[in-house]
Amino acid sequence: MLTSIRPPAKPLASQALVRLLLLVLAFGVAPRGADAGDSDAVHWQESRSEAGHLRRAVFPVLDSACAYTVMAEPVTMGRLLRHVKKLVVHKPGQHFQDISVHERFFLVGNVESRYHRNLNGRDRLEWKLISGRQARHDGFWQVEARDDGGYQVTFENLIAAKYAIHQGLLRRIQVRTMRDIVESVIERCGSGVQQPQPAKGVSEPLVETDTQGRANVRAPAAGSSASDRAGAQSR
Repeated sequence: MLTSIRPPAKPLASQALVRLLLLVLAFGVAPRGADAGDSDAVHWQESRSEAGHLRRAVFPVLDSACAYTVMAEPVTMGRLLRHVKKLVVHKPGQHFQDISVHERFFLVGNVESRYHRNLNGRDRLEWKLISGRQARHDGFWQVEARDDGGYQVTFENLIAAKYAIHQGLLRRIQVRTMRDIVESVIERCGSGVQQPQPAKGVSEPLVETDTQGRANVRAPAAGSSASDRAGAQSR
């Protein structure tokens, strides 16, 4: 009688540890060129407490209305931010929104988070994580006038992992994601010293509607363009 011998499966804890080490390596040593989010015009602050890791960016913008709209309107936000692959609006509104954001990160995979957002309709919005893979992901976005007649944005984000071992990785993702958001907004709305330009490399996502008529923004397939999709819709 032949006996099949298989190597014992790795314990789940061991697999998780190996994956965590790969993630730390990828986010800790991956090279990155200079961009708008790293410029001297962006002032970064960090602090840590029992509540989690707090990170704040203060940066000048040329167009204050644009700087509010790109974050206050979910469809516009979903089209602008590169790491957002899908965005579902469960409840739209000018003062309260219920949205789900689907993001994708290298080696982490797809991350779905649901937020409640409160807006004043002019220059400030706040968000609070309702469900997701993190314990906390709350913050605010404030656009305000400066004494010199220009405008600036204060962008604050508080994150906390469900398990302490993941906090370091989550902080690295927070740093990279916030930097990308600042860069995209500066490219779209102007830095306060340059004319506004469209964000680089941003293709228009597909906008869908769920069964209850709510907006659903999905990133397009690689290689597709707005003209290709327009032609397909006309056929």
